[in-house]
Amino acid sequence: MAKKPLLFFTAYPAEGHANPVLKVAHGMIARGYDVVFHCSKDFEARIRAMGAEFTEEPGFLDLADPEVLAQSLAMPPGLDALFFALLHFFIKPIPRLAESLGRALEDVRAREGPDRQIIVMAELCSSGVLPFRYGRPAPHGFGGVFPRTIGLSAIGLAVRSIDTAPYMLGLPPDSTESGRLRNAALRRLMKAGLAKPSLDALEELLRQAGATALPPGGVDLVDAWFLTPDVTLQMCLPAQEYALSDLDPKIHFVGCLPRREPRPDDPYPDWWSELVANSSSSSSSSEEEGKKKRRKKVIFVCQGTIAMDLNQLVIPTMRAFADRADDDGVLVVAALGARGATLPEGTDVPPNARVADYIPYDTVLEHADVMVSNAGTGGLNHAVVNGVPLVLAGVTEDKIESTMRATRAGYAVGLFTQNPSAEQIREGVETVLSDARYKNRAMELKAENEAMGCLDKIEGWVKKYTEEG
Repeated sequence: MAKKPLLFFTAYPAEGHANPVLKVAHGMIARGYDVVFHCSKDFEARIRAMGAEFTEEPGFLDLADPEVLAQSLAMPPGLDALFFALLHFFIKPIPRLAESLGRALEDVRAREGPDRQIIVMAELCSSGVLPFRYGRPAPHGFGGVFPRTIGLSAIGLAVRSIDTAPYMLGLPPDSTESGRLRNAALRRLMKAGLAKPSLDALEELLRQAGATALPPGGVDLVDAWFLTPDVTLQMCLPAQEYALSDLDPKIHFVGCLPRREPRPDDPYPDWWSELVANSSSSSSSSEEEGKKKRRKKVIFVCQGTIAMDLNQLVIPTMRAFADRADDDGVLVVAALGARGATLPEGTDVPPNARVADYIPYDTVLEHADVMVSNAGTGGLNHAVVNGVPLVLAGVTEDKIESTMRATRAGYAVGLFTQNPSAEQIREGVETVLSDARYKNRAMELKAENEAMGCLDKIEGWVKKYTEEG
């Protein structure tokens, strides 16, 4: 029987990138694998708590100059902001990340000896892997060959395709002859225009990091993320993405990660029992149920861990339903996205709003009828896992593309604005609540995801790459 390999995880040191991969690592530990996790000290406590070995890489604030970070946050949403972020936060750190990754792998190899198989489990945006793909010598102890690498994609399927316009333009897919001509023309314009400084920097920095042979015509960062590993596992359902006729055969859908079940030591807000009691209330209007308290509709709103301007989504969602505090009305549950976070001073909290600094999505989505989100990939996947339809706002990063896909899949309403009004949010929520198709579709996707078995599929690829003997 083949011995289980050691799984070496590495992730870009930011919450939205590292957290899903931490969940995969925890799942593999539960299945009997030894795990080393290469990430920043911000994640050390969580890594050690789940039983993995921690090895350090530079943190996000080590990679991002504070002045550059402030400049990025101040830029208006758009392609300029996107390419600025790609250049400064993902491309410029490549030499440092590659050096850190190489040293960590050498240390593990020296300790484990030459016969222990090591498989690299790389979150796609952990760009330190890239130079090794393009000619940088493998770390010492690996016989000149970089170890098998399984890519874990916690981002949208942003890979180039003849069927889609360049990612971030927010255009629907078009696989007709004219549509493919449009897509190709837009890619050429992008490459020669806004993307050119980033692409030129990428080639130069890959060379600085030891790369010796780049693809003809240069390398595209997003394509490199998806196509560098031996296999890339897209951690969502096919229905959550556009169907691509030219999808590279090394990219495989494995479904969304399973929900996080409550833990005995989880803290709960003091109003939690009210939410649980509401879930057990009747939704019937029959006379027999007349004496039983009617269940209120629960709207969960959270705008993630990065978009911390609560005036964009959390506060207008509370205001949108402030007049629905009656017994047959609405309960708004707002999570602020970070432990210790508070509402701005002077914020009026309506009587039917309940606020927590931080609460795991899965914990509250079990009791929610609709989720209001800024379309972050993590939020979308949590909604699918729990069968909860969405109202989406947000136009930064990849959020327009995520919204386009979710609305096309039928489980979300898109507002397509960074700062929706209370009226827009209310209209979107009432659309979802009044049309059963949204909930039905969300439940269909939930069932599809449960049948897929994300962690089983990931382990299947680990077993495929495990040496016999």
